[in-house]
Amino acid sequence: MDSQSAEPKKTKTANLEDVRKVVAEARKRAEAQVKATGIVSAGAITSETKKSATVRVARTEMPGNIMRPEHVKPVSLALPPSDAAAAPGAPGADAAEAAPAAAQDQAPTAETVPRLTNPIRKRPKAYGVEARRRYREENSRRLTSLESGFILCPGCFSHIVLHDLEPLHVAQCQSCGTMEFVPLRIGNFWLFEPLGGGSMGSVYKACHTEMTDQVFAVKILGRMNKTDPVAIESLLREARVAKVIGDHPCLVSCVESGFQDDEYYYAMEMIEGNRLDKLMDQRGRLPEVAVYRMAVDMLDALQHIWSRGYLYCDLKAENIILSTAEHAVLIDYGLCAEAGQLVDPDGQFISGSPYYLPPERVWGMVESPASCIYSLGMVIYHTLTGEPYFDAPDIRALMERHVAPDAEVSLNRLKGLRPGLMQVLTQMIRQDHRERFQTFDEARGAVKQILDEMARMGGR
Repeated sequence: MDSQSAEPKKTKTANLEDVRKVVAEARKRAEAQVKATGIVSAGAITSETKKSATVRVARTEMPGNIMRPEHVKPVSLALPPSDAAAAPGAPGADAAEAAPAAAQDQAPTAETVPRLTNPIRKRPKAYGVEARRRYREENSRRLTSLESGFILCPGCFSHIVLHDLEPLHVAQCQSCGTMEFVPLRIGNFWLFEPLGGGSMGSVYKACHTEMTDQVFAVKILGRMNKTDPVAIESLLREARVAKVIGDHPCLVSCVESGFQDDEYYYAMEMIEGNRLDKLMDQRGRLPEVAVYRMAVDMLDALQHIWSRGYLYCDLKAENIILSTAEHAVLIDYGLCAEAGQLVDPDGQFISGSPYYLPPERVWGMVESPASCIYSLGMVIYHTLTGEPYFDAPDIRALMERHVAPDAEVSLNRLKGLRPGLMQVLTQMIRQDHRERFQTFDEARGAVKQILDEMARMGGR
């Protein structure tokens, strides 16, 4: 009897261990997907996942009923008039150029992956005479040592020889023990300082061997997924989209991308400033005038993207930088969608930032400029009050709040805001897309009117 009762216990324990292994492997795959695409899949969502992060959740896992109400009609979308299709690298302009080397039956080389380059624009204030002089001096000193095969220890100024040191890691000075980052060269760029994690890997501050009066931000793939075809295509696609979108004061510009020195990379201009979500963490809320100016800049940027044949589908505080050039700058084109492909083909997943995603995405409807306007309205509210408009204990429940029957705009939530803004914000965050502003220019005009009114009243 004892032996008979022990056997089931043994089997049960073994099964439990198998389940744990399966769960652990699934979590590893989910984490790998996050590194590759920047999207947190359902398997990787935990209680620690930021509600402002971009997540991906299957509709079958959503709580409650998220069916579109009958009174909310599908979008009748008028595509933007645009000459974007004629631009090099535009959607459908050159299929051969757009095809990543990872999809071919050959090892990627500098010849098989197109090297996209754009003229480099200097921002009038961020790259003024004094800034260019400072960068030129700093970069010249840095390049002199790097091209000679060493870096200077910041602690004792002795030489740390680069030979045999692993790039993108930290090395210890043998003289004083100071830890120093080991740079990596890709083409004409030297990546010399980590800036943070990007949507598909990491972003590094970099200098250029020829353009020494500027600094750049270079995005490369994570070390664990640098040969992953999905990650490679995502990185190169973002660079291609940036090239099509082109130049705008409120958008980060692509400088160069491709495959060199065994690395896929995407180099962009360096935006000096503070990320909006970081400012909110520090201050709680931002001054009204700063928020309205940010909104006007974002609507300008969104309109420019739309005119080039794309809709920006990841509007959140983390993707907005308030630059030292007195512009709000939108970054990260990883989730930009072509104007003709604004709905998930199979409708099985919901992707976006739970604080800000539009109801159409939860319902699986075609999106439009009104969808971006909704997300921006949510960002404006969050920035002005220090609190998100909707919140919930978990991410899936938070997503559902955007489409809940009681999710219509509450005037009580808008108390304390100036009357003109209450009216504008109410129209931006209506649940039914037909009741919102329908164009970016229309919304921009409404916000600009508030700024003009404040100017007439002396900022009050």
